[in-house]
Amino acid sequence: MAASLGVTPYGALQVQAFMLPGYSEAATAGSNQFALSFGSRTATTTRAELGAWFDSRHLFASGNVNLFGRLAWAHDWRSDATVTASFQSLAGSSFVVNGAAPPSNLALVTAGATVRMSERVTLTGKFDGEFASGYQSYAGTGTLRYAFN
Repeated sequence: MAASLGVTPYGALQVQAFMLPGYSEAATAGSNQFALSFGSRTATTTRAELGAWFDSRHLFASGNVNLFGRLAWAHDWRSDATVTASFQSLAGSSFVVNGAAPPSNLALVTAGATVRMSERVTLTGKFDGEFASGYQSYAGTGTLRYAFN
């Protein structure tokens, strides 16, 4: 059995824009008194990550196993994502819609393994987590890959 260890430091920057189109309701019959409307708006979010990927390959006569992981810090900047809606026929009846505010600083963790079972078949399992004070997010992925040659 032979093994190797790799460490890859990384930094990443991601910017996204979420465009919410304007919306206006109308009653098909009767009064539009309770019909809602809101103007269009665009909210942006920017994420910076700083961390490292780790991997360790273990070679066997029947195939190989690649263990991998990531430890990183992420910081998110968000613009104001609130939406102000109003009832079209009721003057001064607007209200603000907010979502839950996610944390700005997160610890990112990834752990997984890829097993090459044969020249054509690989099996991968991966766990991703984001952690902050009062916040936890988890995701898992499994992949079975067969290569046709």
